[in-house]
Amino acid sequence: MSYYLLHILSGDCFIKKERGNLIYENRDSNEERQIAIEDLRGIILAAPNITLTDQLIRAIITQDAFILHCNDKYQPVGITTPLQKLVNVKVAHNQVHAAKNLNSEIWQRLLNTKIQNQIIMLKFVQGRYNYLLQKLQEKPLNESACARYYWAEYFKSLGYDDLTRRHSPDHLINWMLNYGYAVMGALCHRSLVAHGLSPLFGVHHKGNFHGYPLVYDVIEPWRPILDYYLYRHLCRYPNSEMKDWISESRNCWEHIIRVNNKGDQKLVDAIDYYIQSLASTFLESNIEKIWLPKLIPTD
Repeated sequence: MSYYLLHILSGDCFIKKERGNLIYENRDSNEERQIAIEDLRGIILAAPNITLTDQLIRAIITQDAFILHCNDKYQPVGITTPLQKLVNVKVAHNQVHAAKNLNSEIWQRLLNTKIQNQIIMLKFVQGRYNYLLQKLQEKPLNESACARYYWAEYFKSLGYDDLTRRHSPDHLINWMLNYGYAVMGALCHRSLVAHGLSPLFGVHHKGNFHGYPLVYDVIEPWRPILDYYLYRHLCRYPNSEMKDWISESRNCWEHIIRVNNKGDQKLVDAIDYYIQSLASTFLESNIEKIWLPKLIPTD
């Protein structure tokens, strides 16, 4: 399968449904494009004055795709997704009533994979990573300590020794990271719903008034892959602005991931396989069913 993420970066446009296709019309340039709705995984609205017809919105969510809404600073502020589906009663039951040790095992594997991918990322930028190797041997894993160390090395590789994730939220690089994570979270969200899993029941994160705990859980192993693509982008275009990154980041969703016996797949398809494997983990209460991604730098 092959699905697309459609980024709308130009304002003053009208988007409608016509005979199974999404029709994009730019009011200023009179440009018109179309794409089959069945080929869409999601739409990212990153421009002002965009008009979507209700008929199109209904067709998109019926197709199990999502719409990610951004504000005038290109920051994602909301998501439109299909209603929760019940694909398999046992999957839903086991997710809600999962044994504490199964949730704990899932989380430890997600976190372990995230840190392994962070190590690969730091090797790629020729940063220090021995501390993370040591932390991987500890049980339970100290996520916050690993994060502080990783981000210090990551930002240093970009020439920002004093930059942090927590204390520099308005820095452009953090905005870029947050944008990428939001798109990745939207991909995971739609896949969770499509496979009958509720994003409201996390294996580690707890619910709050504006969050989807399971989404925050399942994106963890994928974050270093997004970090890798942002690093490459900033090395090539050090004066890049947010809109440049949004345009360039479209390529990272085409990133090739090796998926067990499925061979090489695009990242957007690999995420779907990953969530499907999580559903199988809950269905059979078997941690060995879960497949986890590995960062493989290409240059």
